[in-house]
Amino acid sequence: MTDEFDVDDGNRVANPAGDLALIRAMMDAGRRRAGIDGAHMIIWGAILGIAFLVQYASAVGRLPELFIEIWMPAFLIGFPLSFWIGRRTSCEAERNNIALAAYGTVWLAIGVVMTLYLIGGVSSGQFDGGTATLLACSLFGTAYFVVAKVTRLSWMYACAAGWWLFFFQVTMLPNIDSEILLQMAGACFLLVLLPGLVLRRMAGKA
Repeated sequence: MTDEFDVDDGNRVANPAGDLALIRAMMDAGRRRAGIDGAHMIIWGAILGIAFLVQYASAVGRLPELFIEIWMPAFLIGFPLSFWIGRRTSCEAERNNIALAAYGTVWLAIGVVMTLYLIGGVSSGQFDGGTATLLACSLFGTAYFVVAKVTRLSWMYACAAGWWLFFFQVTMLPNIDSEILLQMAGACFLLVLLPGLVLRRMAGKA
């Protein structure tokens, strides 16, 4: 193993090879954490996709009018599962890694923002599906962009682009109708669940 420092005339001199090894170790740790947290993406991709499908069925009259009855159980299932998996898979080394902290924090931020909007919008009677869609698409795109950067997984930039293109498409619509719920379901399966499965497989946990 290469030492982090060489000795030159009694002084400790930084060893570039050691620095490079440290950087590579951090990148590998980032990839491992991304693979572990693929479980979070699998959970949320499945939960959100199913919730949007049920919401669509309700909107087109195939089910009774539902909203809180869909999203409250979704959050009550998703958040406890996410916290349980996070506590079960985390370790001290990962918690102290800045890149990994950024990775976990960006997904937590999405959950906080969307939950606050849901609670505030419903309680005030000002909840708007179009606004929620735009908010979700922009946040997901930004999260994937950050994840791609810190984990050095370049294919995840495509996920970011997919959410941002969806965001752009929604801004061009003259009206937001029930079809957007079906599209959101597809996006959650394709751009959240599927990348989670890929990451989990890359980590050797498929």
